Amino acid sequence: MARSEQDDVVYRCSNSATIKDGHTCRSIPGEVTEGLVWGEVTKLLTDPDAIKALVDEWLGGIPDRAESYRARLQEIDGKLSRLRNTRRKKIAMLVASLDEDDEQDQQLIDELKEEIATKEKELREEQERITEWLEDAEHKEERADSMRGVIDRVSTNMDDLSRADKKGILELLRVRVEIQGESKPRRAGGNKDPMLEWHRENQIPIPTGVSREQWARVEGILAGGRNPKPDDRGCFDMLLEKLRNDAGWHDYDRDERIGGKGWAVFYRVARRWFSSGLYAKALEAYGPHEGVPAPDGYTLLPMKIYGVIDDSVEDKVKTEAGGRITSTKGITANDTGRAAA
Repeated sequence: MARSEQDDVVYRCSNSATIKDGHTCRSIPGEVTEGLVWGEVTKLLTDPDAIKALVDEWLGGIPDRAESYRARLQEIDGKLSRLRNTRRKKIAMLVASLDEDDEQDQQLIDELKEEIATKEKELREEQERITEWLEDAEHKEERADSMRGVIDRVSTNMDDLSRADKKGILELLRVRVEIQGESKPRRAGGNKDPMLEWHRENQIPIPTGVSREQWARVEGILAGGRNPKPDDRGCFDMLLEKLRNDAGWHDYDRDERIGGKGWAVFYRVARRWFSSGLYAKALEAYGPHEGVPAPDGYTLLPMKIYGVIDDSVEDKVKTEAGGRITSTKGITANDTGRAAA
């Protein structure tokens, strides 16, 4: 899902609309997740011999089987051709040597016709089966050739690939990401928060409390030229708490500090303060205060990354969740280990 107001993309659970019914999944940041996944694909493709060996192992004896299928199909074609050429001749010869008015002779003719028809049916059924096998084998050979071609083309040029090329590689490898376990409250696997980014980039500590004197200095600023509303103080308290704890918006649903209103009310007020610059002005007027630095970042959920060579779930190149890394934007994630077959 693209979020224009925050200029980012997130991945979210398809059941996230049911959160009011107790669904607790959180979205995960798209940029970090995509970078993590592409990093694993890059590791794999920069070792072309290793992935070619996987392709060869998967392909196995398919080329030899394909040749045997072609040879058998040629053999069946020959048998069907000979059967068609001799069918009429055999029946004609048999009719000429028998008495058509004799009931037993007529039964013999019918049995011969049925025998020839049965042989032809069996050959055609075998022909259909082998044709399907050959088509499957040729499809796998074509896929293997495509993968080898891609590996040779991109293995020395991974940094300059276009988005279209990356998309093609991900589709060719059938890359899939499997989230392990359920997300936890307080934004485990959470989203990029521009307010936290602002605090990090400007190294402005997040206040740990709001005194009467401090609120008096910022109340009018946050009102933005209108009369202050009763919920403004509660929203400001909640916002500072949310930022300190790196919590999610949904964690403040029906909070009594804003009269039990839904989380969306809190979200809209806080976003308006930030996007209009009122939040920055309020902290500037806040004066010297005790505060804490913005949390280091978000933690992506543990995940498995699959690069499937075959269509079956058994044939896959996978990586397991490993240690933490920090992105250039201060977001931390569970990275994955070295690729293994």
